[in-house]
Amino acid sequence: GRKVNGANVIIGHDADKSISRDLYKTYMIPETFIIAPDGKIAEKITGADVLWDSPDMVEKIKSLQKAR
Repeated sequence: GRKVNGANVIIGHDADKSISRDLYKTYMIPETFIIAPDGKIAEKITGADVLWDSPDMVEKIKSLQKAR
């Protein structure tokens, strides 16, 4: 993992699509899943237009940290 705006972030690459197809039943590319500390999907984002450092996204990720 690495720190992004104070949050621990793990970014994985699903090269053979086994996680995306089998576990999450997703076929759109790109898709991003924000996983809460309890392992549940907190949000699914489809598309590449994500501003990870926007105030809204930073607050969303920080709120997940607070929910622990």
